[in-house]
Amino acid sequence: DNQSYNMGTKEGIVAMCNMLLNGFYVNNYYTKSQTAEKYFAPLRPDQVVIGVPSSASAAGSGQVSNETLQSAFTELNNAHPGLRGIMTWSINWDSSQNKNLFAQSNGRFLDSLSGEETTKTPEITTKAPETTKVAEITTKAPETTTKAPETTTKTPETTTKTPETTIDSEYPQWNKDTIYTGGNRVIYNGKVYQAKWWTLGDNPETCGQWGVWKYVGDATVTQPTTKAPETTTKTVETTTKQEIVLDKPFGLVVTSTANNSITVVWGRGTIDLYNVYIDGKLVSNAVACGSYTYTGYTAGRHTVAVTTTYNGKESEKTETVVDVKGQTETTTKTVETTKAPETEATTAKSEETTKAASGYPEWVNGKVYVKGDKVSYNGNVYEAQWWTNGDNPETCGQWGVWRLTDGTTTKPAATTKPVETTKPVETTKTPEVTTKAQEVTTSKEEETTQDNNYTVNKSLPEHIVTGYWHNFTNGAANLKLSEVPSYYDLICVSFADSTSTPGEVTFSVNGDLSKAVGGYTDAQFIQDIKTLKERNQHVILSIGGAEGTIYITSQAAADNFANSLIKVIEQFGFEGVDIDLEGGAVAGTEYIAGALRKVHNHFGDEFIITMAPETYYMQSPTSNYFKLALDIKDILTVVNMQYYNSGSMVGYGGGVYSCGSVDFLTSLATLLIENGLRPDQVGIGVPSSAPAAGSGLVSTNTLTSALNCLTKGMASGGSFMPPKTYPSLRGVMTWSINWDASNGYAWGSAMDKAIDTLPKTK
Repeated sequence: DNQSYNMGTKEGIVAMCNMLLNGFYVNNYYTKSQTAEKYFAPLRPDQVVIGVPSSASAAGSGQVSNETLQSAFTELNNAHPGLRGIMTWSINWDSSQNKNLFAQSNGRFLDSLSGEETTKTPEITTKAPETTKVAEITTKAPETTTKAPETTTKTPETTTKTPETTIDSEYPQWNKDTIYTGGNRVIYNGKVYQAKWWTLGDNPETCGQWGVWKYVGDATVTQPTTKAPETTTKTVETTTKQEIVLDKPFGLVVTSTANNSITVVWGRGTIDLYNVYIDGKLVSNAVACGSYTYTGYTAGRHTVAVTTTYNGKESEKTETVVDVKGQTETTTKTVETTKAPETEATTAKSEETTKAASGYPEWVNGKVYVKGDKVSYNGNVYEAQWWTNGDNPETCGQWGVWRLTDGTTTKPAATTKPVETTKPVETTKTPEVTTKAQEVTTSKEEETTQDNNYTVNKSLPEHIVTGYWHNFTNGAANLKLSEVPSYYDLICVSFADSTSTPGEVTFSVNGDLSKAVGGYTDAQFIQDIKTLKERNQHVILSIGGAEGTIYITSQAAADNFANSLIKVIEQFGFEGVDIDLEGGAVAGTEYIAGALRKVHNHFGDEFIITMAPETYYMQSPTSNYFKLALDIKDILTVVNMQYYNSGSMVGYGGGVYSCGSVDFLTSLATLLIENGLRPDQVGIGVPSSAPAAGSGLVSTNTLTSALNCLTKGMASGGSFMPPKTYPSLRGVMTWSINWDASNGYAWGSAMDKAIDTLPKTK
């Protein structure tokens, strides 16, 4: 629901579980934009558990009382019957800290829910919508003395005394052709079994301990036999009418249309069998999954439909229309001409569509567009962020599917002299003739060239305050770069963008941010970097984030990374680069190190290289992230590890410390230094305010105490003391400047003063 929740609350647990149970688009964390290519289909309730720490020592955050946990579970289970259960880290912490109270309390709670199930007949039908087709399934009741649900059975003329220790056997015999859901009970070979989740055809006796059926107990002595006993017992043969509701699939989304293929995903219901149609043709029958890919189709527009199916019956169709791309993109040819008539503009003709003056087609209401498509509308160029049909680029809003790019459209100018053109080389892609506003030339004599804006500012101070600046909007204060106060010595612009070319990075001012601050162009951004340099502040480009993660696992990708980064730095005037990749992306250590050396050698020794790994990836010098830092130690400026969004971690000396404590800061900083980094290559990264991170918030007083402990040997108030002092420790970092701005720059102003009190060694 795009709302923020605190960890360790009932509301937070319910909200997160509802995401899994209801399905959701994976929002870009930084821009909040929805991406249809990243759709998370709903899980069944039996696939979802709530995981919490068993004690305060077990994790850095997230602990709740048993009462809160059980209240959250009850609310969720009422809305989604069959919720699977509870998980904890860990059994050992529960045993040593609680004497197993966590397991005992929550075990009894879950057992009580199972007990309630025995007192009521499980509901296996739901109210069918008026438009829903209902399949009627008729089954013959077995010749037993068992009372079948919703049937009338003649009372046997003989009675049998039921032992008090046995379970009432008023449950139906298991039938391989009957659907059962979580909580349903059946009898099979004299034993009672309870379904853990949805099942069809799974034999209770042979499914095993991890299977769908749980053995509950023995049935009564009136259990069924294959041959009626020779008694006076009489049974009435009855028919049970069972309504199975076939709800149509929901949330149908096209996630890929490349290379003559169609990939779709949808939400899965209780009846988990689906038919898939393309252009009315059945292409997949009774698939038990929430996605399907069909290849071999020709380029063009196609209709995709999915139905729920069971026993030859189908629900209504859920449909969508999609344009499928071919193996190569449409070729656009320019008509060859030698002269244009005077006072007439020379125009190009396309085989497919008439282009706007920007080089992109005009937006057409009712036409399908997919991620990456660009259109022209009212003089602006927009880029689709995911699949869309009918969303107006100008009115869809900052969270909508269309993003305003910095391309500009211009009307064809009348020529006063004949214009000679040459036939362009045919290409498999439509040529892009959009230019950035600041690069447009208006004079025939002028040449369009990219200025090299890279300049070396004064060297970084011995101790620095680093902050991240948002090139996006996400609820924090929106700022132009020039508005960053002088509290910050080093500003990391987050983030560069990745492209479809392995390793390549680009950058441009985000369209949503530009709107939020009343207009902000690349040219203004470049000027702002120059302004900050004049204030003796330093600006570098951060690589990473939700949209900018890259994988450099080959020499070709390394070359692309280095060459594109050099180009971006020279265009905008950045003084360095920050590596903020997710740990899994730092796999090709040797390639990343080689690429960074290439960029460093291009710009010289004043070039700034920083890193911002998570704590987990810096526990050992053999980890990829730590290894990368050591591989480039001779050219590395600082590692600002993220001492937040973490649980408890192992610090120097083997102690375990909770995230958000002073010992967490001092022990992990010591770990980095004693494992090979110089003190001046280590900075402490923390959130600037509570909304900035999920955990790890510390007061500026606590952070100052940690700095004094590490640099001066002063007591921090915690239990950890480093083996020596590190007076040249580089400083502090925060995520983020924008969140700090939302809090009146309380963090930045305090840490600017604290840094000034650290020892001077140069």
